[in-house]
Amino acid sequence: MNAKSMRCQDRGFTLLEVMVALAVAAIGLGAISKSLTSNVDITDRLKQRTLATWVASNRLAELRMNRQFFASGGQTGEAEMGGQSWRIEEKYGATADPNISSVEVQVLEPDGKDVIASLSGYLSRYKPDKTGS
Repeated sequence: MNAKSMRCQDRGFTLLEVMVALAVAAIGLGAISKSLTSNVDITDRLKQRTLATWVASNRLAELRMNRQFFASGGQTGEAEMGGQSWRIEEKYGATADPNISSVEVQVLEPDGKDVIASLSGYLSRYKPDKTGS
């Protein structure tokens, strides 16, 4: 083999090889981009669920702290947390003990379509006497 024939073989990649490599890279980058977008959506949804759970927990604590008792029925309201407004729906029910009622606190998106978080608990009619005895 002479030097001229060796230079012709060692010139580099053909156009077809470059096109195939670019196609493989484009498919790989597209998959990575879709995965990152999906992760961002999941992270946002988890943030919403966490905030909604805190809203429900706060409302249940507020009902207990204020010694509010409802034997049955329900009510709706709103709360602010995390820089946004949340819709709250409460449902009360009787239990075997007339001094205890069940409560379910549901937190919905502001449009009221989807329940994001739900907590259940109990409310007591009991009020401790102020003497501490």
